[in-house]
Amino acid sequence: MSTTATLRLTDEEKMILQNYAESKGKTFTQFIKEIAFDYIEQEIGLEVYKKYLERKEKGTLKTYSHEEVKKELGLWYIK
Repeated sequence: MSTTATLRLTDEEKMILQNYAESKGKTFTQFIKEIAFDYIEQEIGLEVYKKYLERKEKGTLKTYSHEEVKKELGLWYIK
């Protein structure tokens, strides 16, 4: 199911975004959707990194050696 969202832009903002989207071979909708999801993906990546730093600082971060990872994944035969 599809739904419609409204985005309020000035004429200039719309023109800039529309022209840029077209220069990339995308529709305005495709472009806006893509950049919104890219932004979310970057934010999630940043949150994961912040959790890593927090756990590292608290001393609760568990790390694994290459050998431990290979063993866990059943890749013991790879040197």
